[in-house]
Amino acid sequence: MSRAPADVHELPGGEILAQGLADLAEGRRSASALLLRMAAPRLARLGIEIEPPDPGEECELELYRLLLAESPADAYGRYNAWLRRLASLCHALEARAARVTAPGGPSPRGCGAAPRSASTRGRA
Repeated sequence: MSRAPADVHELPGGEILAQGLADLAEGRRSASALLLRMAAPRLARLGIEIEPPDPGEECELELYRLLLAESPADAYGRYNAWLRRLASLCHALEARAARVTAPGGPSPRGCGAAPRSASTRGRA
């Protein structure tokens, strides 16, 4: 299993990755751990190895049941909020990977693109 990047807490949803990896290492079935298992294939493409769910394992349903047991009145809203937070984390990791792998590496401006010269401005 992978370790969380050092700057994980700077990313939106970074707490999910840090806590989920810790919980998975300890064998805990927390919301964060279940979310990481749900996103295992996507995270693997980013170099973060998580054991994927077994065939027939329904992490989504298990997460919902966990949230339902904690607070039945708002389980649905919390479930959707967790999924949005996971999507934000994956998008942030993908954006960072794209910046790092772009020709010339990360841009000092943070957008991953080299500044355009005066001679190329206005051209598509």
